[in-house]
Amino acid sequence: MEENVEKVRESLIFLSLAMLVGFTTGIGLSWLGILIIMLQVQVTIEAYKVFQPMFFYIRAIGTLTSLSLFLWFF
Repeated sequence: MEENVEKVRESLIFLSLAMLVGFTTGIGLSWLGILIIMLQVQVTIEAYKVFQPMFFYIRAIGTLTSLSLFLWFF
């Protein structure tokens, strides 16, 4: 009986640690995705000033890039 209790306790500790690591990694990847999107917006604003006539195409490419990166993280 004591051995079973000890095994259950060890597996619960391991499971909670694994969940904690997974949760923090997920948050880290989400923040990385948000930072990449913010950088993409900044690049798009800079590109707008330079390539105003072609802005529509640049914005479409930037949006697709951001969306693909965002979806890749989830």
